[in-house]
Amino acid sequence: MKISGFIDKHIKTLAISIWIAGFLFVLLYNIFNLNITNLFPPCEWLTKYGFICPACGGSRSLHYFLKGQIIESMKYNITFTLTYIILIVFWALFTYKVFKNKDYQKFTINYLTVFGIVFIVLIVINTILRNILPYPHIKV
Repeated sequence: MKISGFIDKHIKTLAISIWIAGFLFVLLYNIFNLNITNLFPPCEWLTKYGFICPACGGSRSLHYFLKGQIIESMKYNITFTLTYIILIVFWALFTYKVFKNKDYQKFTINYLTVFGIVFIVLIVINTILRNILPYPHIKV
């Protein structure tokens, strides 16, 4: 089972390009001291109903993650932080498989299937726990 010939032919370039783009984005984000947390409005769900939604704290989590402050990132939304880490690990393994000429297509399908199931379970558990336990980083 092959993807299009074009992608197969240029998969190594794509793998490296995404690493370079990610590295440059993080570098520029930190050099210019950007802050994405002010780009998004307050959570509608939290404002209207008083419950913390699965995405509450997501932009602040990303902000601290890009700054390299993983623990602080987890305080705002642990599911998002774990997702960032899992996706970086996935891309590292994917790049390795591509350069070792291994079956990256089967690996991708299997990894993303497991990731999808784990992500949904984490979202549900995290949302329930965040609304039951005190969560000081999200203002209700």
